[in-house]
Amino acid sequence: PRVRRQRQDVYKRQAIAHAVLQHLRRCAEKQRDRPHEHHAGHREQHAEQRRKEDHHRKIAVGLLAVAFAEYLRDERRAARADHKADAAEQRLGRELDAARQRLSVLRELEKNMDGYQNSVRAVMRAAGARRLRGVLGPVSTILKVEPGCEVAIETALGGALQNIVVENEAAAKAAIALLRNDHAGRATFLPLDTVQPGVFRGRLSGTARLASALVQADPRYENIVSNLLGRIIVVEDINEASRVARDNGYHNKVVTMDGQVINAGGSFTGGSVQRSAGLFTRK
Repeated sequence: PRVRRQRQDVYKRQAIAHAVLQHLRRCAEKQRDRPHEHHAGHREQHAEQRRKEDHHRKIAVGLLAVAFAEYLRDERRAARADHKADAAEQRLGRELDAARQRLSVLRELEKNMDGYQNSVRAVMRAAGARRLRGVLGPVSTILKVEPGCEVAIETALGGALQNIVVENEAAAKAAIALLRNDHAGRATFLPLDTVQPGVFRGRLSGTARLASALVQADPRYENIVSNLLGRIIVVEDINEASRVARDNGYHNKVVTMDGQVINAGGSFTGGSVQRSAGLFTRK
């Protein structure tokens, strides 16, 4: 918009200068068409008229020069802006292509349930084929994690990420029977009508938060979330984890944002974490 206004100002100046020149040209033509007067007073009048015309002509030429210089400057600015815009567009295009490719890979992984146990895949395939009813899905599919907390929540849940949420006890028993009959392995099921909420009796300080506060889920899963995450504490780093664990008598699992753990009872688990390998981080 700013460049557009500048160009409009330049065009206005050009139009004014052009109008002045046209006026001077018409005056000069009229002067030529008049009969020559030899009277001294007329000669002085004509000389004054020519001086005025010369003055106006100089103003018009100056206006044209200024307008043309500003036009060239704006054109150079516009060219540089266009070049930057083209470069930015190309960069965004490359980033978009890379993001689309990654999204395609992740969708394929999710579609094939890559990373899940064979038993979990067997149950979900049976549910999709309507051999099982009341299967709601693995824990990882019912939770939405606060951005930046994926590693901490994946670490807090551990193997429980692949626990399967079902409508009721009967659905859990039917799924267990299917796994046993098909020799498809073992899985843990979380019936909505039997799972009890977790009760936190410790205290939080500093950056400490309960893991259950870092996720969102449908209200019907409230007991599931509380049971799995309602007694686990999440803190910023390992030093704070040590302090919080000690303050709570080592009764609670404490997890750091980068995936280090002080387990209930006082043992430590830690090391490097592949941030792109988890079920939440790949979302």
